[in-house]
Amino acid sequence: MPVPRIEVVSQLPTDAAYIRTGDTQVVYVRHLPFADAVRQVHNVLPGLSLEEAEQALRDQCPELAP
Repeated sequence: MPVPRIEVVSQLPTDAAYIRTGDTQVVYVRHLPFADAVRQVHNVLPGLSLEEAEQALRDQCPELAP
């Protein structure tokens, strides 16, 4: 499963959200500890393994990586 764009945002009423508009897919994640962010990405994209969610966060959101 291709990983959509992941963005870290400070103002989000939930820990993570998946939004698809036309061909654009974005996962928004609140600024969380890395392990929590991995679980949240996995929750909104259940087709991803935890390892894939972790790698996607490391690649796209290095500010969260330990």
